[in-house]
Amino acid sequence: MINVGEVRARYPEFGAVDYPDDRVQLAIDDATVFVEESRYGKFYTQAVAALAAHFLVSNMSAIRYAAGGSTSAPGSIKSESVGDVTVTYVEGSKAVVAGASYSDTPYGQRFEQIRRMVRIGVMVV
Repeated sequence: MINVGEVRARYPEFGAVDYPDDRVQLAIDDATVFVEESRYGKFYTQAVAALAAHFLVSNMSAIRYAAGGSTSAPGSIKSESVGDVTVTYVEGSKAVVAGASYSDTPYGQRFEQIRRMVRIGVMVV
């Protein structure tokens, strides 16, 4: 079982001041539901840490939005046109809110890399 210290060792940006131990542990617990140790093998710790970090960023973005950090949800359309189709998104459209994909954070992207390696298998040339 992966612990808070292992997540922080891999991703020191999740320090205890902004990310208390209980919040990090909850993200780890949530991530373990999606990552089977028997399937991920030696990549298990990396996969859980990356997915937990993705969840932490996702949650903080949602909290900031709910607290009024932005007047529009990230990714909301700021303006649009019909002739020659123009769409402008709210700044920070890559911020993560509920339902966002793994590609929206570098941690989710890392998780996807690991998931693809496990699914396809690591090739040695």
